[in-house]
Amino acid sequence: MTRSTDQPEKIIFAVQMAEFINHYKNIWRHLSPEEFEIVFAGQNPEDSSEIRQFASRHGYVARALNEVEGKVQYGTVVSNHPFVFGQHAHFMPRLAVLGHKHVRLMYSLGKARWNFSNWNDVYDLVLTFGPFHEKGLGHLESARTRQVGYPRFDHYFRGEIDTRQVATELGLEAARKTVLWLPTWAELSSIDTFVDSIAALNEEFNLLVKVHPLTATREPARMKRLANAGIQTMADINRDNVELFAVADFVLCDYGGSAFGAIYMDKNLLLLNSEQAESDEYTGNQSMDVQLRSWIPNIGAERKNELAGMLRDDAIWADQGGKRRHIEQKVFAPNKGTASEVAAQAIRELHSAKRPSQSDVAARWKQQFPPPGMVDRIKFLGRKVMSGK
Repeated sequence: MTRSTDQPEKIIFAVQMAEFINHYKNIWRHLSPEEFEIVFAGQNPEDSSEIRQFASRHGYVARALNEVEGKVQYGTVVSNHPFVFGQHAHFMPRLAVLGHKHVRLMYSLGKARWNFSNWNDVYDLVLTFGPFHEKGLGHLESARTRQVGYPRFDHYFRGEIDTRQVATELGLEAARKTVLWLPTWAELSSIDTFVDSIAALNEEFNLLVKVHPLTATREPARMKRLANAGIQTMADINRDNVELFAVADFVLCDYGGSAFGAIYMDKNLLLLNSEQAESDEYTGNQSMDVQLRSWIPNIGAERKNELAGMLRDDAIWADQGGKRRHIEQKVFAPNKGTASEVAAQAIRELHSAKRPSQSDVAARWKQQFPPPGMVDRIKFLGRKVMSGK
């Protein structure tokens, strides 16, 4: 698996869904198109097509996994977790053999049991949002960490989003305040409990709803419930959340990373609770999306009919700004507008460093993914397809 000798080894970004373009695109702006390629294995043909089209528009090279797997080995592979392309029959993630060095870009502050798993040690470098990630990964033996901030938001803090244009595109009424609902998928999704209460907000507010990409593709019953309640979800499930945050007055979240986007952009935030959160296999009571309930207003099923009244209550929001800033300092490095540049430089530095031996790389991956005991690990780590986490 080698590149011809006249071609330098490149950095690749492993992309499993078109949504992850939003996580990487600001970083790509700080790399030369000759330095990197995008390798994708889309969950569906629409994803693959969108990734190819994005790459073409920006002068990037994008290749399908089957074009390079077993044929090319890259210098450095950037991914958001080891399972982005699934696993071979012998349990080893397919990502393992694509490159000599591996970088993880953290993509969420929630679901700590998942994000801080021991498999992070297969990486040479983990790019974190800030101090909370750094502490959570303190148990790692091999992987180094570097605090970079939240790269996907840089274009907002550089003043590159025209909020008037976005509001017009989304059909928002200027006289109404805008509520953005970003439910997660699977067991901790707030859709089943809160769908009717949130649908009722349409009478008073602009309502924007963007479901998790895996809800759109794997949870047809939930999509039907939303439609039956009269909720029109985002037609483009890969639209950049940053644009949606920019036009929102209030943000409703349950679990995962979306709530921290609202905090990073200083938006009024209300959390929707699930009784299963602390026992969920991905979260636990030490997960920051669970701990947020100590500072941020939140409601469970028993109070769902109070939702509209809470949004109208100015007293609830009067002191939340200070709490959001406290949380921001606790979890984010102070690199608003420059996080992607810091991340690109860290990737480039690792890429130019001495290559580890193939035996060292193989040993590190085999330590985390030893067959056949991986069966139990798979049961812990996820559902039928883990690449969408």
